[in-house]
Amino acid sequence: MVHALGLPDKFLSSSSVNDPLHKGGGVIEVSASLACATVALGIRDRVMKTYVKNTSQSTKIIDENKTGSMVDRMVAYTSDQAHSSVIRAFHLAMLKCHMIQTRKMEKKLIFDSKDLKEAIENDINKGFIPVMCVATMGTTSTCEFENLYEIGNICKKFNIWFHVDAAYAGSALLCPEFRYLGKGIELANSININAHKLLLVNFDCSLLWLSDHTVISTAFQVDPLYLQHTFEGMPEYRHFDLAKKFEQLLTTDGRFEIVNDVQFGLVCFRLKNNNELTKKLHENLLNKGEVYLVLSSYHENAGQELGQMNTTISYQTTTTTVFLRFVSIHGTTMKDIDYAYQKIASCATEILDQFNE
Repeated sequence: MVHALGLPDKFLSSSSVNDPLHKGGGVIEVSASLACATVALGIRDRVMKTYVKNTSQSTKIIDENKTGSMVDRMVAYTSDQAHSSVIRAFHLAMLKCHMIQTRKMEKKLIFDSKDLKEAIENDINKGFIPVMCVATMGTTSTCEFENLYEIGNICKKFNIWFHVDAAYAGSALLCPEFRYLGKGIELANSININAHKLLLVNFDCSLLWLSDHTVISTAFQVDPLYLQHTFEGMPEYRHFDLAKKFEQLLTTDGRFEIVNDVQFGLVCFRLKNNNELTKKLHENLLNKGEVYLVLSSYHENAGQELGQMNTTISYQTTTTTVFLRFVSIHGTTMKDIDYAYQKIASCATEILDQFNE
């Protein structure tokens, strides 16, 4: 699977557990949630042991005899678009979660590496210990792809474990035309991909690879688990093209706006510039029971200045954007796309007619 997905060779299972030159390996976890939690717990254990052994650091920053004070100083980083399981993993490992707010740029929500670098430096100055960072390939809300190359280099600079949550979109690395989305994956220390999503494998099958398997094998005092799995045939991703066709239908309609960069099977859209009508559209579609869509939203902060009596006051305003999520999956046909669009468009017409009365 490492070769099939184009992942770095460092994730390949070593032929010898004690091989000092190669400690990569993979394991099948129940879910991406457990994969991230497992890595977080392993990193916490490694950092604790490292700091206790390093007398110069432990006496300067922590009390050797009180491991609790050490854990209290450990910080993990992710963006506000990360899946909720990432935050739960940090909590489970008792790591402080420093959530980096994404920046809205056109249709993209950007996890800015400059913001990450600034947050890490500020935490270090305050005496905290940065230990882990999680970036996402295919965020849950808008299927955004965070810049693995830039984030990975920041993590490398500060010696922070870099984990990539590719639960949904990672399987697409099987296709050469989507490999560009994985730029920077070579900087990752671990990555998880849910085979029970796009790879059509029965639940539960979440693939976790680590560049150093001893992070978890030592922490949990078990023998390393090596991943051996065969697959017959290669999955097709025609539903990605169908998602683009659905996007085209909505764009041509003129009453809708697309709020995400459609690259896979997820299309996020809304009635133009109207949260309440978008909510009403969702409600009516649910009541009709013909098309099932999920409602979601994102928040954007904008700085503004107010001038009064030769004085300028700067303040932040928060704008909420509500949208609907349409997902094209395995088995989706053009007939399904046309049907969904017709039902959504018809419902939108009813709502807009009522609104304009």
